[in-house]
Amino acid sequence: TGHYIYVVNAEGKAEQRMVNVGDWIGDNWIIESGLSSGDVVIVDGTIKIQPGAQVKTVPYTNTTSATPATASAPAASGAPAADKK
Repeated sequence: TGHYIYVVNAEGKAEQRMVNVGDWIGDNWIIESGLSSGDVVIVDGTIKIQPGAQVKTVPYTNTTSATPATASAPAASGAPAADKK
């Protein structure tokens, strides 16, 4: 139980990772721990993703006026930044 995200591991597969979340600001959760710089977070397709599933990454395209931290974040097809379970 707790909050988790999916990241893309070195083999290009989905990996579930537990995270500690902080405040909700606008449309974004603040992740306090559980991620490292350079991690590729899966942000789309949450219903279908399973740990170990092969994923195809696509570059993040900012379509809104986001903060600099989210504008440069890598993304992949898969799951949202933080889900509760």
